[in-house]
Amino acid sequence: MGFLLSVLLNLFYQKKKKR
Repeated sequence: MGFLLSVLLNLFYQKKKKR
């Protein structure tokens, strides 16, 4: 239980960086 969290966090970070 960590890969999913990592992916979700990565997606969130990428979305924030795009802003």
